[in-house]
Amino acid sequence: EMLTAAGGKKNMNDIAKMLSSMDPTNVANVNKLANKLNDPTLSDKWLEAWINGLLSGPQTHVVNILSNILTGLWSIPEQYLAAGIGALKRTPDRITFGEVNARAWGYLQGAREGISLAKKTFLTETPSDVFSKLEARREKAIKGPLGKFVRLPGRALMASDEFFKAIGYRMELNAQAYRSATKAGLRPNTREFAQHMRGIIDDLPIGKNQAETTKLLKARADELGMKVPELRKLKEQVNLKATDNARYLTFTKPLEGVSQHLTKAQAQMPVLRLIAPFVRTPVNIVRFAAERTPMGLFMRENRGLKGAARDAQIAKMSLASMVGVSTAFMAADGKITGSGPTDPTARARLRETGWQPYSFVIEQEDGTKRYLAYNRIEPLGIILGLSADFSDILGSLGEEGRDSMGARISASIAQNLTDKTFFKGITDAIEAVNDPDRFMDVYKRNMLGTLVPTALAQAARTIDPVLRDTQTVMERAKSRIPGWSQTLSARLNFWGQPIILSGGLGPDIISPIYSSFSKNDPVSNELIRL
Repeated sequence: EMLTAAGGKKNMNDIAKMLSSMDPTNVANVNKLANKLNDPTLSDKWLEAWINGLLSGPQTHVVNILSNILTGLWSIPEQYLAAGIGALKRTPDRITFGEVNARAWGYLQGAREGISLAKKTFLTETPSDVFSKLEARREKAIKGPLGKFVRLPGRALMASDEFFKAIGYRMELNAQAYRSATKAGLRPNTREFAQHMRGIIDDLPIGKNQAETTKLLKARADELGMKVPELRKLKEQVNLKATDNARYLTFTKPLEGVSQHLTKAQAQMPVLRLIAPFVRTPVNIVRFAAERTPMGLFMRENRGLKGAARDAQIAKMSLASMVGVSTAFMAADGKITGSGPTDPTARARLRETGWQPYSFVIEQEDGTKRYLAYNRIEPLGIILGLSADFSDILGSLGEEGRDSMGARISASIAQNLTDKTFFKGITDAIEAVNDPDRFMDVYKRNMLGTLVPTALAQAARTIDPVLRDTQTVMERAKSRIPGWSQTLSARLNFWGQPIILSGGLGPDIISPIYSSFSKNDPVSNELIRL
């Protein structure tokens, strides 16, 4: 993946040809070429500034933190359920409840360890793992103090991920150590059991010289009742599983299979970065959610699972199904919303009443309803959204519409995914290409508007919550700058009134949970009924 991000096989071949055509005895020229190839280009610098501008909004970082917290917590009941399934099926080498307890305790231990890792990453700009949510073509392209300032959003994002990776790593490390002690035939809650776990969790000892290291390793291996090569192999396997879990829970796993072609296409056509600046994280989020639906049965990595791995996959789907069924009942009772009408006009009329898609509905004391959006808290937002849409589909289908259920479900999945901010660039680009007369000018304005950092845009929206009418690129840019946005005309609704955003849950500047209040207008209600 690193080679692909650096330009792919063609770029590597071009560099090899240049080096092979040089006189290898002329070290100065070889070094000069190497330095030249390593120098960031102007496009590298611009891309770094642009991506960090996209990440500069406080809401982006709150979304990342909330998603990572919920994903880590979600994995614990999944594992308890897997332990219950294994106990009922009497699965050999199954997940035990004690192992899950060790994993849950690892959540707290990892949080303590993650603080120092996050601090180190923020100060040095060097994460412990090469795979992060940042997908820039060249690291640290802008040099000096200016570069450090420009990369502040990226540094904050990497530091946040390092914190949660430490949690994911420690959770799996504890679980694997507990499993190893169980396999060794030791009884839980004994000193020998705890010593065995500590021997697996702690790093392998390193002495002042080779002889001392060998002696220390042998002592550790004897303590665990195994040979040194066995200890090395076990420790390597445990570390790899812990690292994989850390990446899995933070959506930074390297892409495999068909998904990897997206990264290759991005490397071969750098212009695609403007349409989809992030690939790895969105794909991993969608895969995380899909793994917990019936689609998980057909995913490549889940074929042929046996033993504890199969129990874990059944638990993932079962827990998500329980949450999905509960969500469907809530949607039927009007306590949660899905995507709403597919017709754009009907959807627009509905929004004018205060209704909001993909939101929890809370009844107020005065009889009004407050809508709190959940769609930005991923991947839970995808699971809740699909369940709410499925309930709407079942509720709106008559006997004559049963044949169209498959099409409606497909449309629901498409709507759920295209509504996400990380896929917005792709869907907007497709719309612009398919219908340039309607969407191309809007797409250009929106893309050029992203030159203004998201932090400024969110500050402008907080200070001036009125939605502004933008007809030119300059007006779009002004609408994202505090102070200037108020010089533009307000965008009007169907009744000619300014559209005012309702803010979010908590401080608007950092809240990704958008809020809206219902308006009991009889004329609007009649329009919706019609």
